[in-house]
Amino acid sequence: MPKTIFNSRFIDQLFKNNEKGFYVNGASKMTSALYAARYIGRYIARPALAEYRIISYNGEEVVFKYKAHESGKTVVCRLKIIEFIYRLISHIAPKHFKMVRHYGLYARRIKSFAKKLVEGCRAFLQQSFT
Repeated sequence: MPKTIFNSRFIDQLFKNNEKGFYVNGASKMTSALYAARYIGRYIARPALAEYRIISYNGEEVVFKYKAHESGKTVVCRLKIIEFIYRLISHIAPKHFKMVRHYGLYARRIKSFAKKLVEGCRAFLQQSFT
């Protein structure tokens, strides 16, 4: 099992450095499995910041835009390159970290049952439409 970076000292330091608390986007609700899959897929298959959002780079600073969750407005941000890289790599998961586990028909505990069910449906459809 990989060693986690989230030990109690690290968490204590986070709270000391962020006295006002943390921003949690709890406004949207998962209304369907399809919506949830698309939402999770954005964070697995895409980078934290799309290249088209970078407006300029002069060797010392990066200017980029993003949509603020709170207001829904586009925000332009200018950061020193070190701060930009720090924020960008904070979205990279640790080695061996599982972003998504298998759920639904792909879950291990029901995989064999699901295969039999799908095969049964396929056989039924073939008999019905041939």
